[in-house]
Amino acid sequence: MLGFVRNCCELDNLVLNYFVSEGLKDAALAFAEDSGLEVPHCNYYLAERACIRDAILSDQCPSAITLINDIMPDFFESHPSALMSLLQRQTASLIGRGQEDEALELVRVHATALVDTNPSLLPSLESLMLVFVAPEAKAARQFSDPAFREGVASSVNAMLLQAMGAPSESQLSTLMRICFCLQDELSASAKLKFPRVTEEALLAGHLFEGEEDDQREAEADKTMAVE
Repeated sequence: MLGFVRNCCELDNLVLNYFVSEGLKDAALAFAEDSGLEVPHCNYYLAERACIRDAILSDQCPSAITLINDIMPDFFESHPSALMSLLQRQTASLIGRGQEDEALELVRVHATALVDTNPSLLPSLESLMLVFVAPEAKAARQFSDPAFREGVASSVNAMLLQAMGAPSESQLSTLMRICFCLQDELSASAKLKFPRVTEEALLAGHLFEGEEDDQREAEADKTMAVE
């Protein structure tokens, strides 16, 4: 992946672009100060997108909807799936707090009305109804999963960027996706063996797959040598 980056300044710009693109305002400002860069003036409502992300992650979906309507009043008309995702998360949050009646009213008034004007969202509504009739079903439990909340925040942010005419994906994310595709292509067509960069390894703080195991083996060898 680093072959796409020629110097540290370009790498810093990639990281800053990632923070701005993802709506991570505080991280963008802190990194810009540390690296001597400036946050771009054209940052596509960075502060507002940061508030929207925070609202979604803190289960304040009504606030997120209000904030989105404030900056882009027509957004949900052109992106009804975003509104459905927010309603799904809000419904699960209400049920989690024991407010089943409020959750059912939310679905009856808002989710069903959304499907009336957007029939393609009917499967999403049917999945949501499972939280009432079969709460232990996998399809129902997904709405309470923190990963679903993170996914909603990221997808809404990407849709907002796209609606503003900005790239919906950061440059760093694009490079990583290209890297993963090239690895798969090399592994499948050329049948080459090489250290693979994986999302799981990166999340664990390592560059290559298996690097953590190699470190453990090296530490074990050192311990045995000392003994």
